[in-house]
This record gives sequence, structure tokens and C-alpha cells, in this order.
Amino acid sequence: MANSLRIDFADAVSDDRLLGKFWKKSLSTPQRVALKTLYGLPLETAEERLIWSAQQGHAKYDELGYITDVSAIPYTPRKYREGWMVCGRRDGKTFMAAFIVAYEAALGGHEAFLRKGQQGYCFQV
Repeated sequence: MANSLRIDFADAVSDDRLLGKFWKKSLSTPQRVALKTLYGLPLETAEERLIWSAQQGHAKYDELGYITDVSAIPYTPRKYREGWMVCGRRDGKTFMAAFIVAYEAALGGHEAFLRKGQQGYCFQV
């Protein structure tokens, strides 16, 4: 049964009245690709598909750690219940996690699962 209180992630990030402004201005393309794949959204550009391929370990790096080549792999959108990311220092982990928490807390429709009068909490660790 679909939760009628939940606003779809694609709608939330495309609407400037919701999370659209932050999506466009505060997240880098690799961060948006990671969140799109987590929520099962299509990757719309060749750049997004190459970034996704690199994020899946299909890239070659030079001695300084810069990507020199990416082998494109197919992407099939699907929603995940859980995601694991290996990110380096200053990769924006906290901001991506905060974005997810903000979406799930405000627009995720989780209040439908609370008893009347029960307070819901969202934690970011």
C-alpha cells in the first residue's frame, strides 16, 4: 500500500519550494548521482552515467588518484533501502546525509507509522 503522505524524491528535488534549490545549488554532480541511484531515479546525461560507473569501481586512476579513464557500465534504476558509500575527506558526506534526513523527516511520510500523539525523531550519526 502506497503512503499518501510521502512526497516522491523526484518531485521533492525538482520543486524549488521543497528541496529543489538545495539540490541544484548545494550538491555536486557526483553527490546528486549517488542520491539519484539510492532513490532509483534515472541518470539523464552521459556525464551522470560515467560518474555512476566510476562510483561503482569502473575507473582507472593515475599516480595522484585522478581518474584517467572510465569504463561505462549499464545502469538500471531501482530503489535501495540502504546505501554504503566510501568517501574521502571533504567529499560532502555530512551534507548528503543531512539532505537525506531532511527529505525523510519532512517529506518521507513516516508520520503515517506513528501512533496518535507519538513524537517521531530523525537521527543523523
